[in-house]
Order: sequence, then structure tokens, then C-alpha cells
Amino acid sequence: MRHRKLRPTLRMLADKAGVSVGAASRALRGDVRISDATRARVNALASELGYTPNRAGLGLRTGRTHVIAALVYRHDEILGFGPSWISGISKATKDTPYQINVLPMYGDEDNLAPFQQIIHSGAADGLLFTRTRPDDKRVKLLMEAGYPFVCHGRTEIPGHAWFDFDNEEFARHAIRAMARAGRRKVAVIMPPQQFMFQRFILAGIEDEAQKLEIELDLCDGVSLDTPADELEAYLRNRFASSGKWCDGIVCPGETSAIVAAAVVSDHGMTPQSDILIIAKQTTSLFEKLRPRFPAVCEDVTAAGEIMTRMLMRLIDGASPSVQNHLQEAVWNGAES
Repeated sequence: MRHRKLRPTLRMLADKAGVSVGAASRALRGDVRISDATRARVNALASELGYTPNRAGLGLRTGRTHVIAALVYRHDEILGFGPSWISGISKATKDTPYQINVLPMYGDEDNLAPFQQIIHSGAADGLLFTRTRPDDKRVKLLMEAGYPFVCHGRTEIPGHAWFDFDNEEFARHAIRAMARAGRRKVAVIMPPQQFMFQRFILAGIEDEAQKLEIELDLCDGVSLDTPADELEAYLRNRFASSGKWCDGIVCPGETSAIVAAAVVSDHGMTPQSDILIIAKQTTSLFEKLRPRFPAVCEDVTAAGEIMTRMLMRLIDGASPSVQNHLQEAVWNGAES
């Protein structure tokens, strides 16, 4: 009969490292009171032995699950949003007791059932989620429950933790670049009105366009969430019926930028020359397209990492009102 291999214990790890059980535990948690050399030795031995903390015992000692729930909504307008975001979350939880529970969501930001289930079951110590609205029901629910969370996007509700990208500055960058290139009629593929970041983009676009005397077309009838095939049909119809109805297009997502470039090319024009297309870029792959798109860069991986570190501070008792981070909009340097 084959004997089952004994699971390595914290005592075995401590003995092998030549430290106490308490010191080994603190070293694994990254406690700065343990020397760098000891932390490195304990972690290396833990990897060698295949040691992982007993989560049931850990929960009994700490009253925590050491689980972070990441609710991932569809972001079809951004190439690879989910994998990039989860990669950042994983980076932040590396060498910590925390594990990630990824819950795919299906576009209904008003569905509170997954949030209520996590709150009532205590299945996670905290939550991460995206696509916020001004009067977000999820934020209200979690605040009323006193549940730690960080959302990607701001709201009009005061006092909660958030991470956001500076979409207003993205919009200003885009319109200023259009003006530098001599563009006077600029179309914008806007986010849906229900989302908070739509307000920031609209504010930046309209204010900068007024200053620089640029005529805007906000493309009524489509949005950043419009499926690619439908957006393509809309743009084809605009060019077929109106000719060169704009000389620039602002796309706050890579998918809409690729669609716009395809339509412009199919109508016998050259993207970036005849019609300047400026995008919000979230993946390095987008840089490989030619002609190169002038773009403002949003680092989604960094967003996941920073949000998770903020959440772990909240779980440890930090005040939500001071856990806020606005990510800078960085111009990629490409010009038409």
C-alpha cells in the first residue's frame, strides 16, 4: 500500500530554518521585524519543502479567510482588461497569505446578489470590482455593511476607497493632439452615459474643444460598449452617406480604434494621415499596429496591483477615505 506523503508543517519549516515557529510565521508574512536574511531563508525553504499555510488553522487564529474576491466585468472595449487586471492582483498577493477568488460577471452592474452572498457568507475578507456609476448601488451596499472594498472608478458617494485612471486628462491630451495636427472636426466614441468615467471624458473633451475651437461629433447611437460589428456598420454608414464627415476620431478603447482604422482604410483613406485616430492604450500589443496610433497609456496591471495593496490595508484597519489613487494619463509620444 502506497503511503501518503506527509504535508510539511510550520514546525518542520521552523526546525529546518533554525528559528522559532513564531519567527517562521512572521517571516512568511513579510514582517519587517524579522531580518531580510531570515525572511529570505524561510521563504526559500518553504518553497523547497512545498509548505503552504493551513488555511483552516489560519482562519481560526486570525478570524479571516485570507481570500480576496475580484469581480470581473466585461471590458470588450479594452484588449485583455481581465487578464491584465488579475495579473496585477496576483502580483500584489504574492508572498502573502491571500488567495484570489475570481468571479466573472456578465455586464449587469445593478446585480447585487453576488455582493450580498459574499457579505452574508463571509467568503472573502474584501472585494475588488470595476465599472462604477455615480450613484453606485454596490458601493452603497458595501459601505452600509462595513465591508472592505476598492472599486476601479470613482462615484459621487463620499468616503469610500477607489482607484481611477485620469480620463479627463486623457480627453484633454487627445483634443490637444488633434489641434496640433490641424484637425477641426473630431468624432468621439463616448462611454455609455451611466458610467462615472463618461463624465470625466465628456468634461475634458468639451472644455478643451471649446478652448481650441474644435467641432465635436459625439457619435449618437453608438458607444464604447457597442459591439465591434455594430460600431463598424455605424462608421461605414457615416462615411458612405457623408464622405469625410470628420478629420479625427478619439477612441477611449483599443477595440473602437482598430474598428475605426479598418473603416477608414476600407474607404480609401489612410489612418493617421487623412483621419487622425487617437486611442486610450492598455496593452503593449497595440503598439505593434501600423501606422502607429497616437495614444494615452493606461496601466491596467498596475491598477490591479495598487487596488489590491489598498484593499489589504483596509482589511488591516486603514480608513477607506484616504485609500484613493488617481493614475496619471501618459502620452505615448507618437504623433501624426
